[in-house]
Amino acid sequence: MLQQSTYKSLFCFPFFYFIQTRTKTKIKTLSWVLIYLVPLFFLICTSTNSFVEYIIFGLFILGVYNFYEMGYIWNDTETIKNEVNPSLRLNEWQLRFYYDNRIYIYLSKLSIGFIIGLVVYFIEPSIISYYIVNMSLIIILYVIYNNVRSRINLPLHFLLVCSRFVLPIIPFISFNPVWIVFSFPIINLLERASEKRFNFVFFQKFILSNKGTGRFLFYLLMLFFSVFLGAPKNIIILFSYLFLYRLFSFYMYGKK
Repeated sequence: MLQQSTYKSLFCFPFFYFIQTRTKTKIKTLSWVLIYLVPLFFLICTSTNSFVEYIIFGLFILGVYNFYEMGYIWNDTETIKNEVNPSLRLNEWQLRFYYDNRIYIYLSKLSIGFIIGLVVYFIEPSIISYYIVNMSLIIILYVIYNNVRSRINLPLHFLLVCSRFVLPIIPFISFNPVWIVFSFPIINLLERASEKRFNFVFFQKFILSNKGTGRFLFYLLMLFFSVFLGAPKNIIILFSYLFLYRLFSFYMYGKK
């Protein structure tokens, strides 16, 4: 009974599946908080003084990961059937629970997303259409992404990353959202393009695609360009933070 309850939580509640199968360790979970939640909430807090907008943005993030996890679950349970060397992120019992309850799992995810949307609508009706577009885009992109295994995965993944980094914050800011694209989606795209399966020799040798030195060099460049191009102060602070974080991470990794 306890195991059944644990599996239900894993597959149904937002963030549970992501942390269990993607970050896995406390260090990686903390890293996700520091490179995702902290930057986005910093930008929100420096863009508006409205507590209501803080709540709505938090609901957007909850919705984003609720639907994002649907893509993760499908990839880890259905897409792997067509792969030669699939990444197995679930054990035998978790897979069995999924196959026995897949309809329940997806209906639960859709219901949670619907409830979040209702709360958003009651708080701020004018923004519900944006919520629907953001969440629908995630589902559409994942349907395509999980059925394609080629270089096309790169732009699709880039759009998926933008759907959780950039789109949720657009209704709450007044500055150009292109800056946020450079806060993570671009460097993530460069690193993924360097993976051997895509066979891009240029990116395999490109210094900014290196997950070690490339990361803090990238943010150093972004910091320079943000100052040079007169970016908003909160963007300059954001790139300063990301540069120092990546530099510290590289230093600590080197010590290990």
